[in-house]
Amino acid sequence: MVNPKAYTEVNEIIKSMPKEIKEKIPEDIRKTIDYNRDKNYYFTFDDFEKTELLEDTKKILSVLYTDYFSTEDERKVIMEKEKIIERQKEQEKRQKYPIDFLKNRKLKF
Repeated sequence: MVNPKAYTEVNEIIKSMPKEIKEKIPEDIRKTIDYNRDKNYYFTFDDFEKTELLEDTKKILSVLYTDYFSTEDERKVIMEKEKIIERQKEQEKRQKYPIDFLKNRKLKF
């Protein structure tokens, strides 16, 4: 589940975008972000580079960038990197939990 504070941060960042960039994000996505935000959380930023963002905020912004702002070439590079990361995670799981892991366990009923 995404932290509602992240939606607040994303909502404020979107508000600060120039109109031509903001309009690249579909209206239903913007409404969903606004609906799910934490209405009691106050967030402002002056310098995007220096602002501490929640991890969920970074993930949402990454998806928005990939889906609505990136070029086709950038999107291909991003998708390829995601595939590599996913393969690495799967490989780590296999190393941590080998297939014969369950065979060596004694089950107690």
